[in-house]
Amino acid sequence: MKHGGSRDGAGRPPSPEGQARIVRKSLRVSKEVGEYLDETGTGWVEDVIRNSKHFQDWQARQQSTQD
Repeated sequence: MKHGGSRDGAGRPPSPEGQARIVRKSLRVSKEVGEYLDETGTGWVEDVIRNSKHFQDWQARQQSTQD
């Protein structure tokens, strides 16, 4: 499905292969947690993960191996 109008070339072009900013992942959660996420949304989950020390340590290791 195209993003944008009906004219040729209208709308936002798709992102280059392998360069998407968002990656969809699936994980299993309890029914109660699933209902909570349905109600509150999931945007805050990434913020919590990014602010955790474990993630920040992992990110630093990733950057040091790329240098």
